[in-house]
Amino acid sequence: VDMNGDGLADYVYNDSNTRDYWVMFSTGSGFGPDHKFATRRHGVADDGLAQWFADINSDGFADYVYGRSSSDELRALVSADRASETVTMVIISDGQPYWGDDDLNVSLNERSITAINAVTRANGGQWPSCTGGGAIQQPAAIIINGDLTENFHSDEVESYESWYHRSADYLILPGLGNHDYANNVGSDHCTTANPFTWGNGSSECAERAVQYIRDTVTGEDVYYFNRDLITLYDDGTPAWDPDSLAYSFDLGPVHFVQLHNYPTYAASEIDISSSIDWLRTDLQQATDRGQNIVLNFHDYGEHMHQDNQQFLDAIAGQNVVALFAGHIHQDYGRMVRDHHNAPQYDNVYGTDIPFFRSGGVISVNEDANGDKYPVGKFLLVEFGPDYMRYAVMNYLDEDNPPEFYGGNTCGITQEEQWHGGEQRLGYVELLMRMNYPATPN
Repeated sequence: VDMNGDGLADYVYNDSNTRDYWVMFSTGSGFGPDHKFATRRHGVADDGLAQWFADINSDGFADYVYGRSSSDELRALVSADRASETVTMVIISDGQPYWGDDDLNVSLNERSITAINAVTRANGGQWPSCTGGGAIQQPAAIIINGDLTENFHSDEVESYESWYHRSADYLILPGLGNHDYANNVGSDHCTTANPFTWGNGSSECAERAVQYIRDTVTGEDVYYFNRDLITLYDDGTPAWDPDSLAYSFDLGPVHFVQLHNYPTYAASEIDISSSIDWLRTDLQQATDRGQNIVLNFHDYGEHMHQDNQQFLDAIAGQNVVALFAGHIHQDYGRMVRDHHNAPQYDNVYGTDIPFFRSGGVISVNEDANGDKYPVGKFLLVEFGPDYMRYAVMNYLDEDNPPEFYGGNTCGITQEEQWHGGEQRLGYVELLMRMNYPATPN
């Protein structure tokens, strides 16, 4: 069956005595190495006979469909997301309704999702030649690294869900940021502005954010999220930590980890613990499976310093190949110097793991005259078996597909911003193709 749309029949098999499915891609004269396609969560009806391959979403890729035993359900494992040797993701953060100017916030979020839906038409559907060129693969999902809302008020949640749950063409893989829950623990943010909370000092908005992630990851019929993507450990348990809300998922050749605000964040008032111990176990299992690992969380550098030893110890010796964060709205790409001209760690501290910021969906800069203008950026990232290429995408032109902000210039460029009449220069990689670190860090 053709699992990657190249017109050649590939070999797919079920590993004996497991629910794991593996694919060997055809080379035309033989078959390549084994790639894990997916793990079936349930038994197969009709004594294992109720299973088929069919292209259920008309994308040219064969998908695996099976009848769940002891039920009337049909379930599917979609091959374009899993079996390909590459996977493309959109990575954003800080949509944050309703931070700042409400009208601008609405406009930028609406432009953001429109541009993301049109990203395969950017540059005529082609990656810039300095990254190797070739067609832009349809994204498998949108990773949102925190600050889904300003304070998780009910009107903010409704706007976020309207834009990203109901308008996005792709799955949503959300993480919480400080504005979603940490800022709302025992605070006054969740009071009169929200008719569904009570009294000063309530943590209800934070608790609502926590419950949103629990419902997303564990819910049976969550249309914007596919819980079958969640990694299954060797003992069959899902890669989900209810104490910290951290979870991990496998797409294409990559093991992605979502750690929300930051790995050491804990708040007993809302029953949230550090994810460090869970992270160490999760990374070790992925490394033992030979997977490349991509970390995602919101705040790397402010509330958890980049040289945090607990975090560095947890990732030491593991196959971590990249880290993506948000939080700093005006910073995007791989920062070498930020817009205060302060040195940045373009790698995770003390390692050769590249570190990227997505920029905020909601971000406003000034020009030399002090006039403010919106920024509007997100990241497009293609992950291959031994490389990644990424681009900062600009989406301010609402009448056209998003643009590769770096044009066709790979490498470090100088970025100018102004604040209060003061010039701020940043040095950043906006567009690049790079190989993964050669050895575990």
